[in-house]
Parts: sequence; structure tokens; C-alpha cells
Amino acid sequence: WHWPIVVLFRMTVGIDQASTILLAASLMLAVSSSSYHLVEQPFRRVAKRSFYPILAGTISVSLAISFLAVIPQIQRGIIYQGRPQQWSDWQPAMDYPYVGGSRITFEDCDLLSGSIVPSAIPVRCQSVDDPAHSRPRLLLIGDSHAYSSWGMGAYEESHGPFTFAPLTHDGCNIAGEASDSCTSYWRTTRSLAGGMGKNDVVLLSVFWALKTGHISEEARKTVLDLASITASRQVALIVEAPGPQFPRSASTCSPEWFRTDFSGCVIPARAFEERRAGVMSFLNELSAAFPNVRVWDPTKFICDGQTCATFKSGKPLFRDHHHFSFFGARSLGPPFVQFLETNIHSRSPASPADSGIGGRETKRTRERPVQ
Repeated sequence: WHWPIVVLFRMTVGIDQASTILLAASLMLAVSSSSYHLVEQPFRRVAKRSFYPILAGTISVSLAISFLAVIPQIQRGIIYQGRPQQWSDWQPAMDYPYVGGSRITFEDCDLLSGSIVPSAIPVRCQSVDDPAHSRPRLLLIGDSHAYSSWGMGAYEESHGPFTFAPLTHDGCNIAGEASDSCTSYWRTTRSLAGGMGKNDVVLLSVFWALKTGHISEEARKTVLDLASITASRQVALIVEAPGPQFPRSASTCSPEWFRTDFSGCVIPARAFEERRAGVMSFLNELSAAFPNVRVWDPTKFICDGQTCATFKSGKPLFRDHHHFSFFGARSLGPPFVQFLETNIHSRSPASPADSGIGGRETKRTRERPVQ
């Protein structure tokens, strides 16, 4: 009984104070003792008399419990005890088309472990069927963090100059610690980036491990390869900076009548900045060495300078510890469009000769090497 009680307390009043810990422990003992005397012992006595009725009863109870457990997931309004919410704010259904009538769905454009990685961007993962590329393209690549930014990319497609083409892979750590399909995926992203046109943009969004503050050699190599490939094609590469990472899932931070503890739902912005300082230093050095690289930092639009929160005005900005919710991603749409207008349209990516890539090395790249 200890696990359901711990989960219940963690989601309601918390279990990090002496009083709540003592209360939880007392409840564990009381429930365990009651279930022993009122359920287990009578069951043992009856079991000696008849096996099959008990088996049938056990199966019936198990099915009933399973049914009740599934109901809140399918029809949250039946026995759901929380406040009414717009569930699509968290994450759309898997068959939800982000653009148009049927294009860009999770099932088509977000790969899973073991998936066959396509060598080209599937047509259904492009917002428009435009073989001539009359409009510049925004290619979104990365892991599940890139998938959580689909809402932002879809907003740009309808309000900005770029068509939208995401091809992401869940669970593909940029550090290289993943499945064979992930190895194939990161190899393919290099090919996809190399096939982009001069006015196109590649957006890289991945999970950065901030606990250690260390960037693996594999992660550095992947980012540097993408920067070099896009520079040679005079394509802009946008790397998304690390976003807030919370000790508590946003799904347990919604304001509810039964919830009194919200610790971990809001973190100090300064502490977060200190945790990501190493990654930010690497990205800043990257953008200095490669003039075609821009760093998109959504944090300034998520945090208020003092704190970073999982919710804003009663709406979820995140759907768990660190992935943007659909509402959060869409809310980043307007500033992202402005970012593109300011940083992409006004500055054309430099050629390899200008940036010291594949040509002469400039004073700028010698003074600020990427480490």
C-alpha cells in the first residue's frame, strides 16, 4: 500500500514535510492492517472451502478495477475529480493534423525506436506539396523536444514566410545513447540538412542534460557537423537553447481543490540559468564560429526574469518535466516568427569562405573556437 499512498500525497498535499511524512506512514500502517484483517485473512479461510468461486470473484474484481482505471483516460469527465480543462492544451491526439486537412501528424512524422528512417522528408510531413520550393522551408529536426515544438512551427507556417516540415524521433538522445534507428536518424539529418536550399532554415531542438552540465563528444560532433553542412549550403541553422527543467511534472501542478502543495512547479530563473551556463557557452561559441548559426532561446518568453513556471494564467506551458505543451508551443509562435524576421530575413547566412569553414580561417574563428 505504500506506493499508491506516496503517489496520492505527492500529487495533493506533498510528502516532503515531517507532518505529511508521519501522516503518510500512519495511513500506510492503518490501511495495511485493515486489508490484512478484513481482506487477506477472510480470503484465506474461504479459499480452503472453494477455489473456483474465489477465482471467478478475483477475476471479476480485477476486470472492474481495470475498467475503472481506463475510464478516466478515455472519458475524463466520468469519474475525473479535477477541474475541467481543455485537454488539447496539453497534447493533441496522435492523428491531429498540425497543418492542413491531414498533413503533419504524430503517426506520420514522429519516429519511434525501431522505425525505418526515411531518406527524404515524406510528403505528408510537408505543410504544402511544393516540389519547386517556391517558398523557403523550415525543417524541424530533433528528439521529443522537437516534437513538442510542432505547435510553434505550425504557427509560423500560417503566419510567416516558411513552409513547415518536421521529421523528429522520440527518445533520440543527441549524445548518441539510443537505438539503431536513432543512429540512422542522426545520420539522415545530416543528409537532409545538406539537401536544403539557400533560403531554407533548419531548426534543431533536443534535450540538453543540465544535471551534469557536460556536453558529450557525440553531441558536439552532431551539432558541429550540422553547422558545417548548413554553412556550406548557405542555409541558416537555428539551435534551440535549453528550456526549463522542473523537478515535478506539470501534470501534477494544475490548481485543484485537493492539491495544496505546489513545490517544484516553479523554479528560480537564476538557478536555471546557472545550470544551463555550460550549454549556453557552447552555443554562443558555435554561433560566433559559424555566422549561419542562430540561437533561439524561448526561455525569455517562458520565464519572467525571476521564476520559471509550469503554468501561465491557468494554462499549462509544459506537459511534463521539460516538454512544452501544445499551448506552450503555440504561445511561442508569435515571438518565434519575430525572431525569424529579425535574425534570418535581415541577415543572409555567410558562405563557408566567409566563416572559415571549408576555406580560409578568419580572425574571428581563431579567437573564438568551438570547444
